[in-house]
Amino acid sequence: MLSLLLGLFFGFLIGVGLIAIVEFLDNTVKPEHDLQSLIGAPVLSTIGKIAKLQPGASQLFTVTHGRSGPAEAMRLLRTNLDFASASEEIKTLVITSPGSGEGKSTLTANLGVVMAQSGAKTVILDGDLRKPTLHKVFGVQNDAGVTTLLTHPSKSWTSVSKQVAIPNLFLVPCGPIPPNPSDLLSSERFKQLLERVQQDADIVLIDSPPVHSASNSLALAAHADGLLLVSQSHKTRTDALRDAAHSARQGRIRVVGLVLNRLKGSQRSTYYGEYYESDPAPGVPSPGD
Repeated sequence: MLSLLLGLFFGFLIGVGLIAIVEFLDNTVKPEHDLQSLIGAPVLSTIGKIAKLQPGASQLFTVTHGRSGPAEAMRLLRTNLDFASASEEIKTLVITSPGSGEGKSTLTANLGVVMAQSGAKTVILDGDLRKPTLHKVFGVQNDAGVTTLLTHPSKSWTSVSKQVAIPNLFLVPCGPIPPNPSDLLSSERFKQLLERVQQDADIVLIDSPPVHSASNSLALAAHADGLLLVSQSHKTRTDALRDAAHSARQGRIRVVGLVLNRLKGSQRSTYYGEYYESDPAPGVPSPGD
């Protein structure tokens, strides 16, 4: 019995020690961190993780689960962006993340939905010319888009835009993937394209590649009114997030704020309870409806 108790005691100590070491070596962002001091911009929203979120139309959780905690967090993000726009207008916003797979494209699509639902004419540009995904999210063709407009500047943006099933929301997909995406996005033509689109829209959202995967996101943000950073809880490294914000400021780019994405369980910082997530909600209508 004594040996058993000693074994349990020392096993407990070893377990606690290992957990402490793992936590010490874990350099990823967490809700309890002072992220505002890290990047010099406020945390505009925290979004809970949605179980079994499949690629495609189900990524539009603001439609399929309109009363869920994550959907309410997206509406909070929309409100906080309105506050940020009060001091300095934001009509064009680039959305990116330090690394890949942190949810920036899903967030862009859902932010576009909630902005359109508020009555704002919203245009989403898929500026990720290497791995475009927004045409899959909204279920439209990618035969023409941003690259078409950049190579044929006389074309109207409305000629390649897709009016999706959400009123007031328009998508300009990536279009054919070019061999030189950085050259296209950093050219004067993209600035002119952005100026043309924002004349017809209340807000233009631009999905861009991750900061540390390509230089395109900062080239895009240089022509926009602000940059919104997306980080994933317990995945994004704090040094990567800090470096992304620092790189933006070196380029004189306004970092509007940060979204902490995919928080699990009790980590979620939201006023809305679990019952919202179990609420039935209408499905996503097809783009042809």
